[in-house]
Amino acid sequence: MSAVARLCSVGLLLVDLYTGKKIMYPGGNELNVAVYASRLGNESGIIGVFGSDPSTAFLQAVLQAEHVDYSHSRYAEGPCANSTVKIVNEDRVFTGHNNGGVTGMFPIEITAEDEPYITSFDVVSTSTYGRMHPQQVQKLCSLGVPVAYDFSHDAPQEMVDQLLPCVTYAFFSAADKSDVEIKRFIYACAEKGGHNIICTAGERGAVALGDGAMYRQEAEKANVIDTMGAGDSFIAAFLTTIEDPQKDRDVRAALKAAAVFAAETCTKEGAVGHPSPIA
Repeated sequence: MSAVARLCSVGLLLVDLYTGKKIMYPGGNELNVAVYASRLGNESGIIGVFGSDPSTAFLQAVLQAEHVDYSHSRYAEGPCANSTVKIVNEDRVFTGHNNGGVTGMFPIEITAEDEPYITSFDVVSTSTYGRMHPQQVQKLCSLGVPVAYDFSHDAPQEMVDQLLPCVTYAFFSAADKSDVEIKRFIYACAEKGGHNIICTAGERGAVALGDGAMYRQEAEKANVIDTMGAGDSFIAAFLTTIEDPQKDRDVRAALKAAAVFAAETCTKEGAVGHPSPIA
């Protein structure tokens, strides 16, 4: 699998703490998407917020190893974002977090210096967990680069309604909805101004409205070990396939690439690997 779309993530730099195993992994929606994009053969970068604790050195080492540029990230006093995780029946369960650490304390604002950097990419990815204010997401959308936003399953409805008309790709986690409910939800989003709307439903695959047509993608079979990062890998593969400047837009091909890569991700523990003992 190969693609050549340049992808920039804006948002969360996080450490996942698997306390039962006393191991930590790098994580966060935006970090995961940037790393996955790089692994798929694309140039990628991330704009996030590093803290003043030892997690910063750990996260930077991972990004360097994965060839993800973080030169436009910020630094702040305080802890990096973290969450505590345990595995239950092959699925991840979040048991706690520190409210985004420095990402929550100092939400990212797009500066004039960031704009040339961001516009050098083919697509930008962020999410509800990136802690950006809606006005800053709208500013991203005004720069002329396609913007993807992962609303997950718990974004406030007011934020969904505010951002749907401006983002190019809207991703939702919809495993709790029936197939009929997913289609109704997608059409409702389209009526509110949504453009390309993609709902993932775990082992039931994904449904998308793209370029005026509805698509369904079955989940690929996998020997599931850990679902951490499955949604992020889906997003990375979808975006770098559909925004590949050397190919015509193909929603069906992007969904297939996303499903294959997400299944591969589930066969490994930790979203992007790089386990390290918890200090």
